[in-house]
Amino acid sequence: MNEYKIEYLQLFKDDLNDIVKYITLKLDNKPAAHKLVNEIQKKIELLKTNPEIYQYYDFIKPLKKQYRYFIVGNYIVFYGVDKKTKVVSIYRILYNKTNMNNAIK
Repeated sequence: MNEYKIEYLQLFKDDLNDIVKYITLKLDNKPAAHKLVNEIQKKIELLKTNPEIYQYYDFIKPLKKQYRYFIVGNYIVFYGVDKKTKVVSIYRILYNKTNMNNAIK
């Protein structure tokens, strides 16, 4: 089976960096930040061989493309699958209380 390539958008990297900083510095809980990153990496690894494992996110407003998502702790990771190029794009990671309709365009 051909694996999909994983592509991390800069917005995802920035989101994750901010989350890790917050958990590590503000909450003073480096082990929790490390655990969160490990759990995210494990779920993303699954996407290489099964990119459609997670369901579509149901936004209130219509968007130009459909986003799939998975949950890790208090966070939601959004991604998209391009079957033609066999690329999974990891778009964002957001706190689950965020207004997703304003955060995802």
